[in-house]
Parts: sequence; structure tokens; C-alpha cells
Amino acid sequence: MNSYIKGLLTQALDVHTVLNELKDKPGDLDIIKKQVGRVEGVLKVLCKKIEELNYFSDDYVKLSKSAKFYLENYDFYNVIEAYKMYDEDPVRVKNIRTLVIKALEEKNLIEKIQQVLKNQN
Repeated sequence: MNSYIKGLLTQALDVHTVLNELKDKPGDLDIIKKQVGRVEGVLKVLCKKIEELNYFSDDYVKLSKSAKFYLENYDFYNVIEAYKMYDEDPVRVKNIRTLVIKALEEKNLIEKIQQVLKNQN
């Protein structure tokens, strides 16, 4: 596996970990926003690299489809901006954090990233 691809996959998993470890306290909304931007950038580059490097194995094709699904169907920036006034409300912060985590887990995106990393080690 290309070390650059491995780095991208690891970064995507790091975002998932950071989001899961947040405690829904004031200031976490900014962290969530940064992580959403980070994962979007990583997934865009990952999809492009998979195509450029002609990685057509089953794992990469499935991973690319799940990543593209996330990119095409989720945009959390407006929701996060709308929640800014409620940054002190842990329930609302938890709601947005949970939405982002569920989106990353939809179509087994995180699981597919883990699988590709596991198969390449």
C-alpha cells in the first residue's frame, strides 16, 4: 500500500476517534467543525488517489464508494453554524457529534477503512 494512502486512512480513523472521545462540553463544537473539515478533505484526496493509482481491488472500490457517498450526502457546516449559539448546551453538542459519527459509520465507511489498513499490514 502506498504510504500516502495509509496516512490518509489513518487520518480518517483519527477523526472518528477524536469525535468519539469528545465530552460534549463548551468549545467542542469548534473541534467538531475542524474534524468535519479534516475528514472531508482526507476523503476527497483519498478518492482521487485511489483513482490515480488505479487501485481497483474490491476493498478499495468499496471504500471509494462509501467515501463518495459521505461526501455527496453530508454537509455539516450549516448545521454546526446553526448550533453555534447553543455551544454551551451539552445535549445539542452531543446531537451534532452523534450525527457526524453516524454519517462516518454509514455504509460501513470506518469499517472499510479499518479493513483496508488491516489487509495491507
